[in-house]
Amino acid sequence: MKAEGDTAKLAKLIGSPEASSAPTLPETHSHGDPVTAVLIESFLAWRTGEEAARHAFERLLAETVDFNEARVLLVEELVEVFGKTSPHAEERAVRLRRALNDVYEREHSVSMSFLLRQGKREARGYLETLDGMPPFVAARVTLLALGGHAFPIDERHVAALADAGVLSQEDESGAVSAWMERQFRAGEAFAAYQSLETACAAAPAPKKKRQSSRRPASGKKTKTNGKKARGS
Repeated sequence: MKAEGDTAKLAKLIGSPEASSAPTLPETHSHGDPVTAVLIESFLAWRTGEEAARHAFERLLAETVDFNEARVLLVEELVEVFGKTSPHAEERAVRLRRALNDVYEREHSVSMSFLLRQGKREARGYLETLDGMPPFVAARVTLLALGGHAFPIDERHVAALADAGVLSQEDESGAVSAWMERQFRAGEAFAAYQSLETACAAAPAPKKKRQSSRRPASGKKTKTNGKKARGS
């Protein structure tokens, strides 16, 4: 399904970002190669946001000696690191393990620096075919690690865009991602993504519905014959 949005409302939501390159990757990382670091960070940012991902990534680094150890952690161990209250924590752990194991089976190591030497389209294709890979993660790695033109979108971003009247809540994240890529020139997507992330972080959390405390219409308490009500 092709998404069609309101460009004027998009500009009002995130402004008109100037062209800027993504942060330069360090040559090395304490746990392995920097591209794999961005891959794991992207899994942690999926459906949670950048701040939550940063904290979870720091916990993962503290619990492991390298990315290969992170690969062999059990799902329940990863969930403990991510935090059980993290949205979709178990699915995130399962997908991350599948992706890291797929990299290991293909490359005989947990290293993805070779993608920096490939064409950006070829590198993104590699990412998209990894087992368990969400489109958001592949797009975020392409944008932040490989310098390619991509726009990471998950359900949070779709909701923020819908609340601002830019797009419909019914639009799928993949279609929204493709639409967003068409709205920005190469080099503008990183700043636009940061602005959209800021809008997501500033959005109020959905309010929980309060349970009614009203008594039955008769105004009388229900008799229980001195016994506890079933299910209490």
